[in-house]
Amino acid sequence: MTGKHSGVVKQILEKAPNATWNHCFLHREALAAKDMVPVLDEALKDVTKVVNHIKRSAKNSRCFSKLCKDLGSEHMQVLYHSEVRWLSRGKVLSRFYELKTEIATFLSENNSPYAELFDNEIWLARVAYLADVFEHLNALNVSMQGRRHNIFEQSDKIAAFEKKIKLWIHHVSKDRLDMFPNACHEAQQLDTAAKNDLKKTLSAHLTQLQARFDNYFPEKCRDDDWIRDPFRVDMESITLPSNEEHQLVELSCDQTMKRRFGEVSLSHFWCSDVMAEYPSLATLAVKTLLPFSTTYLCESGFSTLLQLKSKQRNRLDTEHDLRVALTTVIPDFENLIKSKPHAQLSH
Repeated sequence: MTGKHSGVVKQILEKAPNATWNHCFLHREALAAKDMVPVLDEALKDVTKVVNHIKRSAKNSRCFSKLCKDLGSEHMQVLYHSEVRWLSRGKVLSRFYELKTEIATFLSENNSPYAELFDNEIWLARVAYLADVFEHLNALNVSMQGRRHNIFEQSDKIAAFEKKIKLWIHHVSKDRLDMFPNACHEAQQLDTAAKNDLKKTLSAHLTQLQARFDNYFPEKCRDDDWIRDPFRVDMESITLPSNEEHQLVELSCDQTMKRRFGEVSLSHFWCSDVMAEYPSLATLAVKTLLPFSTTYLCESGFSTLLQLKSKQRNRLDTEHDLRVALTTVIPDFENLIKSKPHAQLSH
């Protein structure tokens, strides 16, 4: 995508040198969360091994499902981990921790060496913490998905999460773990030495996570905050060409526009309302609001394509079906069918 010689960004810039681009917020968040301190990485690998052991054969999978059913579990199966799916790691860990009793029983009944892991309280506490922290990370990821998100909204969500990490580091230093409920529960079963070991692990991971977020989302002094709210802007703190600067002054004093600002979305405000009255200023604002902040639409398109191109329909020409599946406009199928003179009644 971003290769300096043949990437799509390079090819677009060759045709449109003034085009702007930014790294997908969802991808950056996933990269920031990827690396962990060694003991947590080892715990995650252990979880993956246990899941693969249960899922590697149909017999194991059926027996485990029956055990879960007999024990009245809410879920009947563990989940496979996939590196390419943004939410996979968190979902695998959450399901694993929810079914920890069932998994331990299954492994013991089958004399698996992995059963010994569940006798290790500090290991179980680490898994519980991973389930908690990735639940927070998944919540952040999901909040950034969807249509019509602009770069300002995404930056705010990242900034809020970075503040949460800083707060968590402080809480852990004060022996407070209520923001990680599963880890908090497991920590109560530990002795003082193990509890201190867990505390060091959590502090190290959160500090590393904070550093990686700072690396992938470097804090920038934005000089385009006037786009967020042109009616509360310090004119001396921004640098604009004279014409646009004068238009911003006029806009900031326009009471009609101010009332309109609170009634519509930021994109609609600049693209429709301001564009008619202050075109030069609006054009500058739109250049910042226009770029996609994530690849969500592209990813949702791939997901829809996979649903259409099943094994039974692998030769289907998906162009027209994909357009209907991805459009936000709901076709009036009833009138469309009625308008056709030769209806296929046999169908």
